[in-house]
Amino acid sequence: MFSIDGVLLRSSKPIPGAAESLALLKEQNIPFLLLTNGGGKHETERVAEISEKLKVPLEPEVIVQSHSPFAELVRGPDEQ
Repeated sequence: MFSIDGVLLRSSKPIPGAAESLALLKEQNIPFLLLTNGGGKHETERVAEISEKLKVPLEPEVIVQSHSPFAELVRGPDEQ
């Protein structure tokens, strides 16, 4: 797990080595999650921004925002 703010990005700028680290994990099929207490954006929008900034393609499933765990409560366990 990686925190986004201050570990991968600082003031929206990539921290040296962050992109290479994620690219290596993806290349080696090592699972990881990106965490942030930020909100106000859907996970797909947030992960698209991070992918663009780091130049590493990322899927929405790898990001957990502070409100993400509550999405299932709102939708219900049988809805995707």
